[in-house]
Amino acid sequence: MNPNNMTPDAHVDRPGSAVPWWGWLAWLACVATSAALYPHLPSVVATHFDAAGRPNGYSPRWLAVSVAPGLTLILLLLWQGLWRIDPKRANYSSFWSTYRLLGGCLAVFMAVTNAWMLTRNLRPALPVQLVPCIVGLFIMFLSNLLPRVQPNWWLGIRTPWTLSSEEAWRKTHRLGGQLGVVAGLVMVVCAWVLPPQAAVYGVLGPLVVWVIVTTLASYLYTR
Repeated sequence: MNPNNMTPDAHVDRPGSAVPWWGWLAWLACVATSAALYPHLPSVVATHFDAAGRPNGYSPRWLAVSVAPGLTLILLLLWQGLWRIDPKRANYSSFWSTYRLLGGCLAVFMAVTNAWMLTRNLRPALPVQLVPCIVGLFIMFLSNLLPRVQPNWWLGIRTPWTLSSEEAWRKTHRLGGQLGVVAGLVMVVCAWVLPPQAAVYGVLGPLVVWVIVTTLASYLYTR
C-alpha cells in the first residue's frame, strides 16, 4: 500500500493504543489499593465529605472499594472506542499523543482520589485540603494540553461556535489553556490559605469563571 494514499488518521487506527501502559497500571494500582484496604475498613465507609472534611455520605464497604476501580475501567474502555465513532475522527491523528496522555492521566486521577477517600476512613487526620489541591493541579496540567486538542466532538471546549469554526476553536482553546492554568493555581492556593469551610468556594469560583469566560469568548471569536 502506498503510504501517500492512507487516510489522515490511518496511523492511529491501532486497537488498544488509546490508553498508555501506565494508564492501565494506574487502574491496577486503584484495584490493588481497594483490595489491600478492604479488610481494614469499617463495614460502612464514608465516601463523601463536606467542605470541612466531615463525612456526609456513606456506602457499604464492598461498594466503596468497587466504585472507583469499576468506574475507571468503564472510562478507559470508553476512551478506547469513542474516538472511533467521532465524525471528526480524522483530526485525532494531529493530537493522538495528547489524547493518549489525557486517557492515562484520567486513570491516575481516579486512582489518587480513590486512595485518598479510602485512607481518610482509616486516618481521619489526613488533610482535607489535599482533594482541592489535587483537583487544582489536575486542572493546571490539563490546561497545558488544551491548546493541542483539535476539533472533535468528545474533548475540549465544545460550544456551537467552536464546533462550527476552526479559528474559534483554536483561539478559544488557547485562551482556555491560559485561564485554566491560572484557575488551577488559584485552587491550589485557596486550598491551603482559606479555612476548610470556605475552600469549596476557592475551587468552584475559578471553575465557574473559567467556563463563563471561555464560552463567551468562543461566541465573540466567531463574530
